[in-house]
Amino acid sequence: MEENIISILEKYNMQLESFNRGRGVYICKCNTGLKLLMECKLSKEKLKLQYDVMKDIMNNGLIKLDVINTTSQGEYSVTMEDGKSYILKDWYVGRECDLSQERDVLIAIETLALLHCELEKNEPLDTAFFENGFSIYERYAKKYRELRKVKNYLLQRRNKTEFEMYAQSNYNTFFEQARKSMEMLDKIELNGYVKHLCHGSYNYHNLIMENDSAIVTSMERLKYDVQILDLYDFMRKVLEKHDWELGLADKMLNEYQKLRPMDETEFELLKFAFMFPEKFWKIVNFYYNNSKAWIPQKNTEKLRMCISKEAYRKKFIESVFA
Repeated sequence: MEENIISILEKYNMQLESFNRGRGVYICKCNTGLKLLMECKLSKEKLKLQYDVMKDIMNNGLIKLDVINTTSQGEYSVTMEDGKSYILKDWYVGRECDLSQERDVLIAIETLALLHCELEKNEPLDTAFFENGFSIYERYAKKYRELRKVKNYLLQRRNKTEFEMYAQSNYNTFFEQARKSMEMLDKIELNGYVKHLCHGSYNYHNLIMENDSAIVTSMERLKYDVQILDLYDFMRKVLEKHDWELGLADKMLNEYQKLRPMDETEFELLKFAFMFPEKFWKIVNFYYNNSKAWIPQKNTEKLRMCISKEAYRKKFIESVFA
């Protein structure tokens, strides 16, 4: 692979000094600085739009991003003889965002609010390349159908395992939450609701902490959607680790709204997302789509943990969205 890396970097007029392999990527120390090389399946048209958006945001100087580099010929990717395409991005030295540290969490929230504002200001006129094809209603309706399917399967299942018995005995609670949340979504006025560019995968893996700021990575997952779902995804991960701590939740919401206040529809969408039993759906849907002959004990432990934290989650929803 080293020969391929050298060959690719030559397209950028860069010289490789050393490299380390990461999760499907190569972190390269070059004569021009630290870079990250990765395979990319995005079209050149989408890469160009992404590059333009990221470059504009970086030029504003408020947020650091893993901006795509262009080759000496102005291309956004390099295609090898085997047909695989690669992109080269700026990379940074730092540590991963630590969700156990409140300071890291609040810096990440502030950065997300800034990112949303910048993405909204720098959207391309043509957003078709960033459309994900499904509305928020369609995505959650699919999850609701999957919950119903697993419920019916468990009812018919004989000689149930520990996981299946535990899931079935608690199923009605979570299924009722899903039903009520979908009823709520039906009442939210989504017609004409303005979508914007979102990160699409805003989590601690994609944040590099540098002093008192966070560098946002994996921007190739940009999509045109409801921005508030970025906030929901990050907050949910944090609150699950902190037993749905109300004080931390308030701090996160306040930090976000200092820079990007939510309108009434967005707040209702955030409430809906938290009401939907996402963690429970994820666990039982994973179970349903994999082998039933042997269910890892880890899955049972995840289910027990999810159910044991339900009282905290319920109190959080009742307190924050009263």
